[in-house]
Amino acid sequence: MKDYHIDTKCVQAGYRPGNGDPRQIPIVQSTTFKYDSSAEMGKLFDLEASQVSAT
Repeated sequence: MKDYHIDTKCVQAGYRPGNGDPRQIPIVQSTTFKYDSSAEMGKLFDLEASQVSAT
């Protein structure tokens, strides 16, 4: 891997698939959300409040 560009190394380096494992590492798309307080977040998840868009 020493001849590869840093971008390729960041994605590929260190992964050695085992028997039955995928040849390429699966891409996992996820995100996080910011809340002003845990109480606000709790109200949203308990459906006691509605999400207000900032746009």
